[in-house]
Parts: sequence; C-alpha cells; structure tokens
Amino acid sequence: MAVLLIAMAALGPFLTLSEGVCSEQDLFKGNRDCDAYNPSGENGGIEIGSCNLEYRRIVSIADLHGDMNKLMELLVGGGLTDEGGRWVGNDTVLIQTGDMVDRGPQSLEVVKTFMRLKGEAESAGGSVINLLGNHEVLVMDGKTMYCNPQEIQYWGGRKEFLDQTKPGSPIGDFVRSLHIAVVLDNTLYVHGGLTPAMARLEMDKTGRDSALNSIGFKALSQPYSQRTKMQNAVLYGSTSPLWNRVFEVGKKGSYEDLCKVVKETLAICKVERMVIGHNVQNNGQPTFACSGTLIEMDVGMSEAVLDSNPVALEISRTLECTQKISLIAPLKNSSSEHDERLEFRDALEVEGSRPRPKTSSGFWALLAVGWGIMGVYILLVYGWKRQSNH
Repeated sequence: MAVLLIAMAALGPFLTLSEGVCSEQDLFKGNRDCDAYNPSGENGGIEIGSCNLEYRRIVSIADLHGDMNKLMELLVGGGLTDEGGRWVGNDTVLIQTGDMVDRGPQSLEVVKTFMRLKGEAESAGGSVINLLGNHEVLVMDGKTMYCNPQEIQYWGGRKEFLDQTKPGSPIGDFVRSLHIAVVLDNTLYVHGGLTPAMARLEMDKTGRDSALNSIGFKALSQPYSQRTKMQNAVLYGSTSPLWNRVFEVGKKGSYEDLCKVVKETLAICKVERMVIGHNVQNNGQPTFACSGTLIEMDVGMSEAVLDSNPVALEISRTLECTQKISLIAPLKNSSSEHDERLEFRDALEVEGSRPRPKTSSGFWALLAVGWGIMGVYILLVYGWKRQSNH
C-alpha cells in the first residue's frame, strides 16, 4: 500500500492539466485543446475585437546587447530589410524596446543601424521607434562597466568610445531623444515595465508626449548630479520603467498579485497588453503571462547573454479589424528561405508563465482507485484478524 501511495504522489504532478498552456509542439500541431482558455481564429493567433486600429503590422524586438548578427537575422527573417540591410518593410512599424547596447561587441553599430533604418522606413511609409533601456542610460551617463572590452578597444579606448555618445554627437543626440514608453494600437511598449505609479504620469494616446517621456528627455539632457529626485527615480529608481523587476514572472510575490498589478497598469493606460524586455527568459522563449496581457520578450538572444535563437513579436491587423499576435523566429541552418512563425495561443510552455494548474480528472480517478484498494486491504486485514481470534 505504501508503494502505491508513493507512486501516486510521484505521478501527481504529471496528471495536472495547466489551463491555457500550449507547448511549442502544440503550436506546431495546432492543438485545439489550447483554445478553451484563449479562443483563437481558424489559422491560430489571438483575435481581439477592436475597430480603431491604426497600424497594419507592428514588429517589436527586445534586448539586442550589441549583437548585429541577431539583429540582421530578425530584420531579414521578418521581412523588414533585405540581406543588404535596406528597408523593405513598407508600412510596417518596427519598435525596439531598449538595451541595444552593452555586453556585446557591436553596440554602436546596432544603434547606427536603427538610425539609418528610421529614415529609410519613413520614406517607405513605415516607421522605426527605439525606446530607452537601462543600458542606454548607463552609456549616456558615461558608465562603461557593462561595455564589451573589444568594442572599447575598437574605438581606441574608453574616452574615444564615450566621445561617440556624448551630447552633440549623432549617436548621443539620437539616444537622448528616445522615449521611455509608447502606446501603439492597444499595446504599451516599455523596456522594464510600467508600474501603476509610473503609469499615472499622464500617458496620452500615443504615449509619445507624456509627462513620463518629458521627464526622461530633460533628465538625459543634463548631468546626473543636476537632476531632480523625480528625474533620477524615472531613470534609475527601483520602480523605474527601465530598471524595475516588478514584472519578472516567478521572482517576487504570487502570480495572482503580479497579474493584478498588470491589470491596474493596463487600466490606467487604457490598453490591452504590455510588451517588455529587460527580464531575461532563461529558457530562451518569450513568456506570455496573465492571459497574454503581459508579454516578456527578452530571450537573451545576444551572444554575450544566452546566445539563444532570436525572436520578435508581430502584431498584425486582420481584414476583420482584429489583431493577430504571432512570433517571428528565423530558422537556423535550414534550406528554407522562409522564416518560421509560431502562432500565439495564450502561452508558450515556459517556466512561471502559466496560471495555477487545474487537477485533471485522471488524477482524481487514480486517487479514487487508490482509496478503494486501501479500503479493500483494511477489510481483508480486519477479517483475517477476527478469524485468527476465533
């Protein structure tokens, strides 16, 4: 009997059904069991009822950390540039959510690529939007502790490297003009996540002229020592949109509490979801948390971080004026010329991203059988003892 109970306890975790969780295999096979938690269209992807959508296609890329190869894989694989790096994305909006720089050896090359693409995209009816990350702020403030030594050496030393990013330089002026957060078609994009307190700093419809972004502009235009407490809180504080770890799934507090915070932020900003980077997903896959209202896209793709496969998020407008969400994951070592698009249901099966699992009916059935066997065992022992006493 003890053996049976131990076996049941060991098998218990494998007999649970996580509601709304789709594994990568489910995504490829089109497993319809995943749809109960997140109804999706015939061809996969979320269909969200909304009729005021401005953009046909939005592609977002998270932390790159000085890796030009991964950036080019996503640009080409996502149909945004040709192999020569020239914009072919037409009216697509490309948004990069911060941390272009540090760690990898091509930080400034990554920045210059976005600077060039910005003009090319605008000429074709598209746009390129870069957001501040905490590492951009560090470099703009002359802090090079995370800079790649090879890149410092390439420019001739620390001073020469920082000369490329100082006020008045093309790169320096470009980075200091970046926004902290933007809202595009019901989606809030920000590097580390927007807490409710920060969200109350007057986010307007586009998020581009908000008080939050204005504080960031002014802060980066002056030395650290001359900034106000509010400016330093926005750029460096524990609840800073660039630094906070509030939205790191599974690290602090319960999953339910995290989703409450997300819900409050989304209500303040009047959006349906928040897309962030900053928190490295150690399994190399994006995390879709809180029923897809929090999307964590930092998969550690840079060779200097996890060197994981590059992934971008795509939100496209359908003919029915809904939004379809999918992932762009260019294939490596493949003869196929096409990129691989993983259709988004509710969640890739990633650590910490799923809601509290439901116990499946199979588990309860096995438990009932176990108790039944135990009952028969007790009756047999009781009968044998009574017979022995006679």
